Amino acid sequence: MLIANNSKNLEGSKVLPSLLMSSHKNLDGIEEKLGLQEIIEECKAFYFVGKETIANLLTWSLILLARHQEWQSKAREEVIIFLCGPCGHNKHPVEENLNDLKIVSMIINEALRLYPPGVLLNRQTSKKVTMIINETLRLYPPAPFIMRETLTRVELGGGPGLDLPAGIQLYSALIALQHETEIWGADASGFNPLRFNEPGKHLASHFPFGLGPRICVAQNFGMTELKVILAMIVQHYSFTMSPTYVHAPVMSVNVQP
Repeated sequence: MLIANNSKNLEGSKVLPSLLMSSHKNLDGIEEKLGLQEIIEECKAFYFVGKETIANLLTWSLILLARHQEWQSKAREEVIIFLCGPCGHNKHPVEENLNDLKIVSMIINEALRLYPPGVLLNRQTSKKVTMIINETLRLYPPAPFIMRETLTRVELGGGPGLDLPAGIQLYSALIALQHETEIWGADASGFNPLRFNEPGKHLASHFPFGLGPRICVAQNFGMTELKVILAMIVQHYSFTMSPTYVHAPVMSVNVQP
């Protein structure tokens, strides 16, 4: 019923079903749009799949900050400066503030690199906090693998590229790509949010939410949610790892502590 009602008044609407119902032109210039069941599945993914991945990524971010106190201090300093102001008044994060949290974003992206949110992929914003988020994404991405299926014949690469007929399933092992020493250096398995000091530098090798038209529909929502929660935690709390903690990540649908 909601989808049927929204279809009558799409223009200018920013409601999720309305955005999903809008049409676009494919590479051949032909107008396409999602079907009813596809819209329903995308809404399910937006509201339900994002819960587990963001909760898991937040857990990894906190573990990494507990193990790397220097980055926890840098994130807290950034949050206090941009959220509390010179007078030291407590403030809740708002949209304008989030763009200033560069270190928090770097930390999250590095956590995503190390521990991607999903093991298999089927088919950033503000500087200290942003760097922390990015490095967390690199280490522990929400989806360690991505799978895609070719709907038509596709040629990958230039020159005599790889010719793929329709119906072929492709798997991208994010967890392997984001720990590749030829891309990330000899310390690829370590936590270093400074990797994400330059926005867009690793676009081709760091896509924990996927890439292209099939990118995760909830990416921006999830990253904003995570940045707000992480900023408020480091603003009000200091934390360390339990001496009994044993670091032994388990890989299933996602990478879990």
